[in-house]
Amino acid sequence: MLKIEKPELKYHPAAIHLWEGLRIIDPFLRNVRLEITHPLGNALLRSALSRSDKWQEKAVSKLGNEVDISLLTSVPQSTSTHYPQRIMQLGISYYPEYYPPSLWDRHFQIVAEGGFKRVRFGESSWASFQPANNEFRWEVLDSAIEKAASFGIEVVLGTPTYVPPLWLVQEHPDVLPVGSDGRRTVFGARQHRCFNAPAYVEAADRIVGAMVQRYGRHPNVVAWQIDNELGGEQKRCYCEHCLGQFQQFLQTRYGTIEELNRRWNTAFWGQRYARWEDVPVPLKVNADLPMRHHPSLELDFQRFSSDSIVRFCDRQFDIMREHTDRPITHNTDTFYWGDNVNVHHLFKKLDVAGMDVYSDRPFEIAFYSDLTRSVSKGERFWMMEYSTLSPRLTQELDLAADHGCEWFYLFKMLPFTCGQEMDRNALLKLSGTPQPNYHKVRAWAAEHAMPKAACQAPSRVALLYDFDSSWAYWIDQWRGDLPIPERQVYPKYIVETVYRALFEAGLGVDIVFDPVNLERYDLVVAARQLVHKPAIEKALAQYVHQGGRLIVTSDLFRRNEDNAWLERVTPTYPTLLGWTGVDFPDDSAEADSWQILTHHHGKGKTIMLHREAQIDAWQQILQDCFSASGPATSQGNVLRHSSNENGVYDQRGGAPRATHATV
Repeated sequence: MLKIEKPELKYHPAAIHLWEGLRIIDPFLRNVRLEITHPLGNALLRSALSRSDKWQEKAVSKLGNEVDISLLTSVPQSTSTHYPQRIMQLGISYYPEYYPPSLWDRHFQIVAEGGFKRVRFGESSWASFQPANNEFRWEVLDSAIEKAASFGIEVVLGTPTYVPPLWLVQEHPDVLPVGSDGRRTVFGARQHRCFNAPAYVEAADRIVGAMVQRYGRHPNVVAWQIDNELGGEQKRCYCEHCLGQFQQFLQTRYGTIEELNRRWNTAFWGQRYARWEDVPVPLKVNADLPMRHHPSLELDFQRFSSDSIVRFCDRQFDIMREHTDRPITHNTDTFYWGDNVNVHHLFKKLDVAGMDVYSDRPFEIAFYSDLTRSVSKGERFWMMEYSTLSPRLTQELDLAADHGCEWFYLFKMLPFTCGQEMDRNALLKLSGTPQPNYHKVRAWAAEHAMPKAACQAPSRVALLYDFDSSWAYWIDQWRGDLPIPERQVYPKYIVETVYRALFEAGLGVDIVFDPVNLERYDLVVAARQLVHKPAIEKALAQYVHQGGRLIVTSDLFRRNEDNAWLERVTPTYPTLLGWTGVDFPDDSAEADSWQILTHHHGKGKTIMLHREAQIDAWQQILQDCFSASGPATSQGNVLRHSSNENGVYDQRGGAPRATHATV
């Protein structure tokens, strides 16, 4: 990596013209990725350059009189927190089991000609693979995998456990989940399973075990997907199995029923429990006015429900790992429909993280790319589903690639002509002729066919995401009849306000869950961190003391981990914020300013914004933090992306690309 600090290079041509100045160094642009910002009087050269002796010789010979040549050897190559990708490759969902084999040749030919290297299928066909309890049928799957191989197309095989077959439901009705209204769901949709029902777990073990034993080492099955969008349509179950497991969860957490009563203060409304069997699951309260269960019970039940899904996923992983060494992933959903599954826990065991994203907003696509990359091993991630009809699809492919995507799977090749997902969202029309985006994707794949030496610079910002705080905000929405997106208070604010401001400022972001190794970041953001956690508080204090910059919001650490209000401020307030009172600062709607407190501590600085601070306030704070006239630790101006007020691409601009190097 080349680091240029000479002030006389402010107006070097390479700092004004994105590529023309770069050709001074490398006329063919084979070894360089570059991004420029040129605010008035402060042109900054942002670079992420592949290091090779040949390139360094060119740099010294061409710019030796203007560059501190010693920096070429003293500055190490980027230890990027992004995946050092060579190329993002394309895959697509295509379900041969839905079509007669006579059409497969034509379909796979279209897939291959479109530039797709992989297809994913299998996750929705449990009944086809196991039509009865003791009967497995693999003929279609065998033939489809071999047919794909004959066209040079690899297969990502999904386990079909999100669609339990009718025979299982008929033999064991208790596999069906119970909703918050106390009623058991019916067969006929999907996600109709309870993760704690023994019959379901045993049946899932059998189908997964049978599949992976048969195909785990098949040369053309190159990766596996566990289930499909865990925690999607059915987020929680309130059945008798979950009741018993939840009571055991509480006993492990609290030790004694007396301790639970003390911490929840169950004297309120006379809810004291005499034994573990007394504690209920939070079924919907049937009343004329909106009512809810104890907020401590609600938070623990959400933790338990997330843990149940994670445990089920881990169980599948363990079965599969015995019979395959291929990468194993899962395709989780975005938080628009709920962040009820702790994805930090979900992907701990898995080889690579996957996400299904359906959005036309660049900052939202970027957030979920950064989120998935941040929870993935090896700093790479897979986009497992993405809409084929986006008018800016090629720009969005570039955006995902720039945020570390290794494999990008579109959904889907052919439209479904029947069933609950019958629509026209596919690369081909119902007639089988290509949509316009088919040709665009084909051209994109051809253009990006050759590997390119590239490496993104380390992210400069850590954005803390705390599921307990999010779930506490969810519980605070008393009206359970509100649509799910309207109850997503925390993720909506994090994505649409905080992250969007960071993204449009051109700042590389890691989404962090465990606050470790924060010292590598120029800025840490802990917005809406409602729940006080001593480990987080300690890490933030150490980070600021050593010179870090921290932005928090005014709801910081106001509740404990049992979802109860704290009666006085935590040590963060006097130490990091200079607050001398025992009560929390006023953050009423009538507050005079979005910026409530600013305080220097040790070598660092903490800023507290109002918990409702809008995007313009965040943009201004970020501009102050990273402007040349800002603090001494500031290392560059703000590089803004091109998008309009709704967050979609400006007609003049392409997909925002940022390499966030320190300059």
